[in-house]
Amino acid sequence: PTQPSGAGGAADANSGLPPGWIWQQDPATQQVFYVNTMNGHVQWEPPAPVAAAPVPAPAPALFA
Repeated sequence: PTQPSGAGGAADANSGLPPGWIWQQDPATQQVFYVNTMNGHVQWEPPAPVAAAPVPAPAPALFA
C-alpha cells in the first residue's frame, strides 16, 4: 500500500479503511500492517472495504 507522508498522513490513510481499522508501520521492516482496534486482530493485508448498505426501494403509493 502507499504509505502516507507529511503531518496528518496517518489520519488520511486511515480514513480509507473500514471503521475500527488503523494502519501501523513495523519499525523493524518498515512494512505497513493493519490493526482492528475493536477486536485486536492484526494482519499484513489491507482489510476488505465495507460495502455500502443498499438503498431501500420506496414504499408503494397507496391509492384511495
